[in-house]
Amino acid sequence: MKFCRVAATLDLKISQQDLEKHLPASPYVVGEEIAEQAIVYEEEQHLGYYPAIEFLKQQNAMDKDLINAVENIAWLVSNLVREEITRRLRPAFSTVQFENIQIHAFKMPTVRPHKKNARHDLVAHYTPDHAHVSIITTSIKHYADAVTAQRMTKNLIHRWLNDHVDGLDITSVSYIES
Repeated sequence: MKFCRVAATLDLKISQQDLEKHLPASPYVVGEEIAEQAIVYEEEQHLGYYPAIEFLKQQNAMDKDLINAVENIAWLVSNLVREEITRRLRPAFSTVQFENIQIHAFKMPTVRPHKKNARHDLVAHYTPDHAHVSIITTSIKHYADAVTAQRMTKNLIHRWLNDHVDGLDITSVSYIES
């Protein structure tokens, strides 16, 4: 029996409603506080960029309770993402294997100081409600060619997952030779 394996990379956002069910603190408030501390640190150090959370943590530029809060929220968001993707895509594919889940807030911000709307964009970046996810799907259905397999996988992911998250962007899809 031949299987069709396709790797996909998704960017998605967990809905505020789902987060509020599970969290005592708002991730949006945490994002605002991290952004505030990052702005202060950048201004004091004249960096010309806003650093990643890990750097702020290493430099002791973030409040310990805030570090705890963002790490706990990130852990929960990662689990919610894994659970939602598994629950929604399992009927569409034989298997769904997770390669990586990374919370956007822990990436290096692309926002630069003195940019219009920098504070707003920085708050959005540091809010731990977005995830970058790499998965490998396996399907019993075998397609005629790689392009068709990629297109069908992308369509299935979108159809089964889009209505259950606040934002879904399928950034890449690639066929894996068996």
